[in-house]
Amino acid sequence: MEIKEVRHLITYRCNLRCRHCYLDAKFVNGKAGDDSEESCPGFSQSDFDRFYLFYKPGIVSATGGEPLLRLDLVRMIARSTALYGGAMELVTNGFFLTEELVRELNGINPKTFYQVSLDGSEKFHNDLRGHSLAYRRAMRAIDVASKSGALTKARLTAMNDNFSDIPKVISALDAFGRKNIRLVIRPALCAGRAKKNDLRFDAGFGEFERFGNHAKAISVETTDNAGKCGCGTDTIAVNPFGAIFPCTYFVFDENYKMGDIRGDLENISEAPEFRLFGGACYARYLKKQIPV
Repeated sequence: MEIKEVRHLITYRCNLRCRHCYLDAKFVNGKAGDDSEESCPGFSQSDFDRFYLFYKPGIVSATGGEPLLRLDLVRMIARSTALYGGAMELVTNGFFLTEELVRELNGINPKTFYQVSLDGSEKFHNDLRGHSLAYRRAMRAIDVASKSGALTKARLTAMNDNFSDIPKVISALDAFGRKNIRLVIRPALCAGRAKKNDLRFDAGFGEFERFGNHAKAISVETTDNAGKCGCGTDTIAVNPFGAIFPCTYFVFDENYKMGDIRGDLENISEAPEFRLFGGACYARYLKKQIPV
């Protein structure tokens, strides 16, 4: 299997409890929730080097949960991808991303870039994520990441409740005046807490197209994965225990397990269901429901 991208879920834990989280990530601010990751054998730099040097994916997304709760593993991924010239994308809520940390990660791997969640105006974003500082920390993260010169994506999960906020988000990002900032808009997947809280997007995908004309400095990208998704064919997901799955939306279903990063790497093959589906988003097609 030729792997172009890996979405590495470093942890299921998060410092926030966002109402639209498809993973239902484990809240760790004071109350730890599920401690099952504590029983997982630790990973070494050689574990990551072995896996990533074997496949040499062009992009590895360090994600979660909130990956910066396991900064040690983020650093390992940055080192492994730097060995062969691959890029690391840090996918974060921005709470812990500082100028010093950006400088460190860019130093480990100069191809590091960033994706920061930003889901609306300050009030909406804070209400959605359950913290009064969530918006300010996200904007600070976008500022320090983009100021370093790295590509910085602001990721907006579109829902019925925040659709009208999109022009405000574009204006706020335009105010930085940096062309290396990209707003990525994608509809919510009705799974996990999004399903519990009935957070969905009912308008057609074409409704996003007009927002590109609102931007002055930044670029705006919209995606629903229609005809674009490589999950299970050239893109895989790795869960916090090292198990390999075709897609992050399927990491709770052992029926889709493809292997393990510490196991036999030569015999990992494409997931047949995903290959036969032809590239559109298989999870959305099946309305695959993450356990709630």
